[in-house]
Amino acid sequence: MAKPEPNHLTRQIVIAMLAGIVLGVILNQLGTASWIQLLVIDGVLQVVGSVFVAALKMMVVPLVFVSLVVGVTALSDLKALGRIGIKALSLYLATTAIAVTIALTLAGMVGPGEGFDAGSTAASFSGKEAPPLT
Repeated sequence: MAKPEPNHLTRQIVIAMLAGIVLGVILNQLGTASWIQLLVIDGVLQVVGSVFVAALKMMVVPLVFVSLVVGVTALSDLKALGRIGIKALSLYLATTAIAVTIALTLAGMVGPGEGFDAGSTAASFSGKEAPPLT
């Protein structure tokens, strides 16, 4: 039996990234022809991208759950589980506090939305009547 190559997946990922870059450059050079926009970008790439993102979203929760269950069942000492849980919760709260601090600091420095007047846009909305409950 042949020994599998150790970097086979890495090589495939790099090849796919390069193919994506090449496809993006080619589509950019072709311009905004209506058939490219309609068939390639809004057609094939939209469908493939939507399916890929939906598949990723479906995989996240089960993967995290199974990882947690396997990690907890691998521990034989319940005291160790308590210590690890407290450390994990503390680390989560600390990194969340750091992320919020960085976000608020950058938002205060950059000032997103300054100079934008939402009242000047002429938007109108008329809602439909809600359907009856019975």
